[in-house]
Amino acid sequence: MKSSATFLMILLILSLSLQQFTFSQVTKDPPINFLTGEIAFCSDRDGNIDIYFIGDSGNVQNITNNPAEDWNPAWSPDGNKIAFASNREGNFEIYFMDSDGSNLHRKTNNPSDDFAPKWSPDGSRIAFFSERDGNREIYVMDTSGTGLQRLTNNSADDDFPYWSPDGDQIAFNSNRDGNYEIYMMDSSGNNQQNISNNLTDDFIPVWSPSGLNILFESRRDGPLELYLMEANGNNPVRLTYNNSDNHFPDFSPDGSQIIFSSNDGHDYELIVMNSDGTNQQLVTNNNTNEWEPAWRPDVSSGIEDWQDDSEFPNRIKLFQNYPNPFNPTTSILYQIPEKCFVILKIYDILGNEIEILVNEEKAAGEYNSKFDGTGLPGGVYISKLLVGNPKLSSRDSYIQSNKMLLIK
Repeated sequence: MKSSATFLMILLILSLSLQQFTFSQVTKDPPINFLTGEIAFCSDRDGNIDIYFIGDSGNVQNITNNPAEDWNPAWSPDGNKIAFASNREGNFEIYFMDSDGSNLHRKTNNPSDDFAPKWSPDGSRIAFFSERDGNREIYVMDTSGTGLQRLTNNSADDDFPYWSPDGDQIAFNSNRDGNYEIYMMDSSGNNQQNISNNLTDDFIPVWSPSGLNILFESRRDGPLELYLMEANGNNPVRLTYNNSDNHFPDFSPDGSQIIFSSNDGHDYELIVMNSDGTNQQLVTNNNTNEWEPAWRPDVSSGIEDWQDDSEFPNRIKLFQNYPNPFNPTTSILYQIPEKCFVILKIYDILGNEIEILVNEEKAAGEYNSKFDGTGLPGGVYISKLLVGNPKLSSRDSYIQSNKMLLIK
């Protein structure tokens, strides 16, 4: 008989919509190049629930292949390891493995159940929820499995934590105000607050790679649909209109796409779409269930994907560095539409200037600068682009900046 904890893990999955699902927005049999990067996900296609891997080629591989149940795959920031929850030794515990399923290590050892591990952006800690103190609470520990700290202490249930890209905050679910809402707290557990504040249930917060928005699922318009709101909870926007239950979304590393699990009236399949909800396409088309997709970090095809299709760009743009997080080097791409003076600097989070990468006149085009963080402490850094030309929108200068995360 399956563990009762299994049904805790699929609490959201079992809440099926009573409406008949139609893939009105979904294109079947997508071209395989629509999915860029690599995805870990859960599936029962081999009988029990295992963790699988799918890449650009569309080939699917079972990487846990265990008679127990394996849930909640979460990539390490460098993309080399996967944390997950498994009941292979009785109750659900947190495990690590390499990306190919090898080198398995158990990280928690408690008679209660531990679920939903998430890596901190610097790769040093794991957040998860556990029933070890009676109800579901959120905990963090070092990746060694030591240094356990309880972050929430509430008589209600707190679960599904998700770190902000800068590691300063954690978003999570809680029903402490009656229904499930999205909450935010500092990574220390302080300053806990309800940010979705809706009369219906909101679930599964996911930070955008930029740190500006939070993706979540909600029943506020009927079935579970996907929504996007600002990180402070303002301006929620509905992204899906599938008249079905849509679960467990995740962003691509560059934030341009979202993958999620959706029910077609018979089983759950994986769907990918643009981050504005358009161009939905099936990733899997199997007569079994596919859940909890997790996009591998930094697996876009590279700098070339960022470049404008035209020979000369028509606007100024500073692109997100690649890879991000990085250690110790990263590439910073920028484009300018005409000849002008360009300054590209790196600052630490306190505003101290670290390095000047570019300080010269440049012709129109796209440029790639390298930043080397060797000798610098891990943490958040800022790339700032200043372009000076009075002909550009009648301004003397134009400034863009992006956050970068150096991990050590």
